[in-house]
Amino acid sequence: MQDPQFVGMSLFPISLFGMALNWCVTVILIREKTTLSSFMILTLVKSFFDAIYLTVYFLYITPMIIFASQLMIYCSHWAGYVLIVCYEISIHTHFLSSVNRFIAVFFPFSYKNIFSPCATKIYITAIAIFSFTMMTTVIFGFGCRLEYRPETWVSFYDVTITICAWYAYYVDFLKNLVVVFTDAIIDIITLLKIQKMRKQYRNGKRSENYTKKETDFLKQTLGQALCYLMCYTSYLMVPEMMSNRYVAFFMSLI
Repeated sequence: MQDPQFVGMSLFPISLFGMALNWCVTVILIREKTTLSSFMILTLVKSFFDAIYLTVYFLYITPMIIFASQLMIYCSHWAGYVLIVCYEISIHTHFLSSVNRFIAVFFPFSYKNIFSPCATKIYITAIAIFSFTMMTTVIFGFGCRLEYRPETWVSFYDVTITICAWYAYYVDFLKNLVVVFTDAIIDIITLLKIQKMRKQYRNGKRSENYTKKETDFLKQTLGQALCYLMCYTSYLMVPEMMSNRYVAFFMSLI
């Protein structure tokens, strides 16, 4: 088995599992639409765009690597465009989920007004418009296409173009790094607050149940935030630092 086939086949189970899992979550939440809270709406949107992201990986990126199709490689910038838009919407939606939990814990009486289902949909619409407009401008306006590199099997901006290199390392990387760091800090602060509340109201069953639910939500968002941080750092830095292309490739998939 040649290198591209080995790499492509390794992507097959990963993308298939992630695609199936996220589509399952999306379908389940859509069926429960009558009981969707603000947090569940955010979870639904994130799962939906993660599902699209992994579907593109499963149906396009994996076959492209396995068969080394020149036509698919030539058109890969379109797949890269879809992937980066979905990623941006997903990471910003996750940040909003952390803010959602923060408001629910620190400002419970204002929560229903700030994060009503209607307000949440407005926030999500704004995130989608921002992400779509930003990435469309960068990729098609500045010409910073995500180009597939057959020698490393990953897609990255063409850093030979000055503005693209500047955007990749100083705007895109730093912006998302700030987002995930802030995300993690918000989750930790909120989690500490909940632990304090649980100690204060340990004898109150209702309060204990409430804080337990909030803790479960926060464990989910904090875990995802830390995962985002490790993923984004490894994607941008490891391929540039490692000479072994196998290590670079698989670290970029973490």
